[in-house]
Amino acid sequence: TKASDNLSNVFVYPNPVRPGFNGTVKISGLINNATIKITDIEGNLVHEDTSEGGTIEWNTTAFGKYKVASGVYMIFIASEDGSETKVKKVMIIR
Repeated sequence: TKASDNLSNVFVYPNPVRPGFNGTVKISGLINNATIKITDIEGNLVHEDTSEGGTIEWNTTAFGKYKVASGVYMIFIASEDGSETKVKKVMIIR
């Protein structure tokens, strides 16, 4: 999708991720070249990406190795120069 001008409309879906869901979590409303870091509630990094448009997808795995456990995950988003930031949450229920 087309990149946004700012991070005011960032949206995470589906949220919550319910048991049996096999798709990807989509983070939309992103600006171009935004850095996305996803951590568990304890701050352990499980995914990192850079947007190349308005949306990225996360397959709910920790660096592509294994499915992450049930819990709340923090999504930290920052513009390329760090001037704009946003924090979102996603709940995963296995």
